[in-house]
Amino acid sequence: MGESEFDDNIDFDACAELEWGALVQRLEGRLATLEREEFVEIARTDSGGHRPLLAFTKTGSGRLRCTISGAAFPVSFTPDEYRAMRARYAALIDLGWRELRDGTTINEVGKRSVGELASAVVRALREVWEIEDRSVLDVHDPFGPKFEKPSKPSPRRAADLPSKRATLGVVPRDAAHLLEMARRTLAEDSGDSVEIDDNAIRFTTLGGVYTKLLVSPQAMRLEFCTILAHGTPDMDLLGAVVAEHSSRWPEISVVVTKGHVFGVRAVEASVYCSANLLQALAAWLEYCHDGSIDIVEQFSPEMVAQKDISPDELPDGLSKMMAKFAEDPSTTTPDSIMRSCRANAPMLRRYARICGTLIDERLGMEQYAIAHGYPDSQVERCRQRRVEIERFLSVLLDAVTLAAEHNVAWNG
Repeated sequence: MGESEFDDNIDFDACAELEWGALVQRLEGRLATLEREEFVEIARTDSGGHRPLLAFTKTGSGRLRCTISGAAFPVSFTPDEYRAMRARYAALIDLGWRELRDGTTINEVGKRSVGELASAVVRALREVWEIEDRSVLDVHDPFGPKFEKPSKPSPRRAADLPSKRATLGVVPRDAAHLLEMARRTLAEDSGDSVEIDDNAIRFTTLGGVYTKLLVSPQAMRLEFCTILAHGTPDMDLLGAVVAEHSSRWPEISVVVTKGHVFGVRAVEASVYCSANLLQALAAWLEYCHDGSIDIVEQFSPEMVAQKDISPDELPDGLSKMMAKFAEDPSTTTPDSIMRSCRANAPMLRRYARICGTLIDERLGMEQYAIAHGYPDSQVERCRQRRVEIERFLSVLLDAVTLAAEHNVAWNG
């Protein structure tokens, strides 16, 4: 072979930069044409699975938003791992990402700044998640042109990946054997050290929800457990909470025992299958992020921190409802709101709290403008906006009641 067929001076760092640069360019081009109801998702595949990291969408106001997936920050099995995860999250915030009132973390720009968003995403992938090899990322773009990865995994990397073979079930010998198999599954999935302490596996989500995974004393099944409230609540309140949330989280049981209220997710394991556990874990994390906080707030509203928000941070659903009401109040009724969100009473209750905060802010602005001699026209604009939100809130509160009643009826 001639010397021209080989090049011992290949700059691999430069090649890597080219691949990352190509990703920025592709994202920039695709985001410029992204439409409402479309999305683009980026996931990592270097653990032999498919772990979503973030997704791009277009908001109702036409802005481009990148939202961090709940799977982007896996659970932590030790205090040190939790501190490390929080440090990575703090690094993300330092890069300009922000957390919304509902706990969602986003980076959002106007139409003219799609290049900045694409660059910010790539920077986060490299610095926060410390991804060095671009080829381990999968770009899922179901509404756009098919995307081919710039390079295939090297033979060494391909050999390191676990082979895709059918997962066989194992009949556990006893509770200890079942919990040990669960430990191995979680350790392999997370790549972290997972320990069994006092017959339980313990972990914490990014949002600080503490969970125990243990074997049920009644049957050969695994149970995810978290405390929703300390002490025994009022029975009427407990019944209302259970009725309201069981339709939204049918696999989660609310259990009162040992002086606490627990959320419990059972996984049948008379024949243990790792895929079933991981699927249940994903559903549990979704519940911890979206469901448990609502239940905690209903039992102990003083425990939930209230964060300041701005109009730019309003949830898309609330923004659409308020815009529709402002355009024509007659088209927005408690029934139409309830049906539009499928009777999601916890979400509507959260929207009502946000509206209450906005009303307080508008009233403060109105009083400030009066005290400092602002023109009457400016004072009147503040007053009109506050009154408009108050009128919408009245309809929204009726929708909350209606949604809760429907949830009770559906579960009766």
